[in-house]
Amino acid sequence: MSITFSFRQPKDACTGYFQSPEIRLQNVPPGAALVRITLTQKDSELGGQEVPLSVNHIVPVGAIHTQGPCNPGIYTYSAIVSNSIGHILAKATLSREFPSDEIHQ
Repeated sequence: MSITFSFRQPKDACTGYFQSPEIRLQNVPPGAALVRITLTQKDSELGGQEVPLSVNHIVPVGAIHTQGPCNPGIYTYSAIVSNSIGHILAKATLSREFPSDEIHQ
């Protein structure tokens, strides 16, 4: 499974409310029903939540509540998909620099 997102969307300027970008999952295993999305910067977790996984495997803009990104830096979105009874099926992460949107390995 893989995850992709982009910071090249309108953002509120460090007001305490941050709209998560559109997050797309590819190669999601059959039976996936839920996705837990979290945002981290270095060793700090900046929030996230578990939401039902849509048929198209896209989590829309603003669906996840986080405390960032705000300051320039490298941020990582992680996705964990599970079936309807909570068994983890796959994990994926992607790191990008905010606000430049450059991918980091």
